[in-house]
Amino acid sequence: MLIVMMVVMFGMMFFMSRSEKKRRSELESKLKKGDRVVTGAGIIGKLVELGDAQCRVEIAPGVVVAMTKASIQGLADADAGKSSGDKSDKSSKDDKSSKDDRDDDKRKKK
Repeated sequence: MLIVMMVVMFGMMFFMSRSEKKRRSELESKLKKGDRVVTGAGIIGKLVELGDAQCRVEIAPGVVVAMTKASIQGLADADAGKSSGDKSDKSSKDDKSSKDDRDDDKRKKK
């Protein structure tokens, strides 16, 4: 029974690593100069130069860093829509709560 469980576990690990390698190779093949990317450290920048194993990413105007292609986790544009929607929802909630606080202050003064 223990041997069967170990075989199943190793099989799952093998297939998971295969799918991860496939995803990485697809991402690296899609990358092109000018793409906005996200690194493993969470830095967002624009691809300036792309080599076989390394690339150069501009993280601020005039600031270019060299890194390995493996450190790129994905395209930044795919994540941009999610984060901008979250920010607008949060700001509208903050505006509403600050207005409620002002109304409470006015009532207390009366």
